[in-house]
Amino acid sequence: MRGALIGLAVLAGIAMPLGATQSKTWPTFREADRDANGTLSLDEVRTVPVLADEFALHDKNGDGRLSRAEFEAAKRADADAPNEAGRAAGTGARR
Repeated sequence: MRGALIGLAVLAGIAMPLGATQSKTWPTFREADRDANGTLSLDEVRTVPVLADEFALHDKNGDGRLSRAEFEAAKRADADAPNEAGRAAGTGARR
């Protein structure tokens, strides 16, 4: 059974190292911007725990909202960070 699942994952192009687990990935900016006002509030980013936990760090201009540029920079920083518990899946792993 496990071999069949790995085979399907490889065919689908989503192969992961054995023993790896997948959790929530980052939404797009548009998906996160539920009120469609062009910025993200702390409430809107709660779907990405690492972003919510580090909101003030990524809010570079201190206006209490994340612009698209601030969101994308946070996403890149998360992808470059060592893979740790609490990080979004698919990020942090060096390829």
